Amino acid sequence: MDKSISLYSTAFNVIKCKFDYSDALTNFCNFAEEVVLSVNTSEDNTLEAIQQWKKDNKVEHLKILETNISYESPWWDGLLKNNSLQNCTYERCIQCDLDERIIFCHKDRWLYYFDRLEKSKFKAYLVPSVEVIGDMKSIRWDKKKHLLFKWHLHLKNGTYRSPVKEARLLNGCIDILKSDTCELTDKDGNLIESPFLLPDFLVKKPNLQEYLKFLDEQGIFCYHLGYLDASNRIFRNQSFWSRAWEVEAGRPIEIPMHESQLFYPTVEINLPDYK
Repeated sequence: MDKSISLYSTAFNVIKCKFDYSDALTNFCNFAEEVVLSVNTSEDNTLEAIQQWKKDNKVEHLKILETNISYESPWWDGLLKNNSLQNCTYERCIQCDLDERIIFCHKDRWLYYFDRLEKSKFKAYLVPSVEVIGDMKSIRWDKKKHLLFKWHLHLKNGTYRSPVKEARLLNGCIDILKSDTCELTDKDGNLIESPFLLPDFLVKKPNLQEYLKFLDEQGIFCYHLGYLDASNRIFRNQSFWSRAWEVEAGRPIEIPMHESQLFYPTVEINLPDYK
């Protein structure tokens, strides 16, 4: 069986929202045999910048998809991700946003878990997402949000990115307590059954030291850099995400709009850099 990997992502307003798209694309293209990127209509030169990056770096396996999904659609984020997913060439898929990074030296581990997945009854694994705060050596760890998992690793056939059906409201909006519009589902919106890629005892009773030991010695994970720079996160909330999430929910919602609201508890870690 082909062991090639398609890594898929999305891009929009990367210049306006100060995304380090060059670092992200370098990370993705160094890792996967194919990178599929849906580039949505933007208020800046996002498409031209990414096309230029591809030309300058001579990366033929970056597939750029021009999209025009309305930001007034409550499903826009899921629709954009699903467009990337459905255009992947390979069965083995990884999803990462532009503020996430994958660790190149762990590629053998990802291949191992893909091999294991293909021999199982499942189509996906829920993979740890390590949220760094302030610097690459500090991760969020509090009672509200310590272990975070995402559908980073899955097979393509029969999978879609969409809001889970129980979160779909009659007015076309989304119950944002149940969905971010990007769940991994079947074509009817049923959630894809996915085991956690962690020992059961960690899922049931989180222990920081056991968690970090697992990630260091056996596990795979992605870094989430969305809160690496608090001022950038607040800027994105103010300039884009506040409106986008209100469209999804169909009502005003509260999100952090000041740096003081992002002072989450953190712990020091000693995990490998993604570069």
